[in-house]
Amino acid sequence: MTRNMTPDYSVTLQDTQGRTIQLFINGACIDEAVATGVAAWEARENVEGNAFANAIARGEIGEDAWLI
Repeated sequence: MTRNMTPDYSVTLQDTQGRTIQLFINGACIDEAVATGVAAWEARENVEGNAFANAIARGEIGEDAWLI
């Protein structure tokens, strides 16, 4: 059994309309990418970017959101 090295965490975003959203990031997803040879920083950015893109697609936050 592989152990999750990256803890789960969340990031909070706000857009210009004042909407905020908290995105929960699964550390195991980052670990899986790293296991395939992706750099840890790049894996983290990819997983966070996917979560952000999904929130935009669901209409929960605007493309102009920033980290708060």
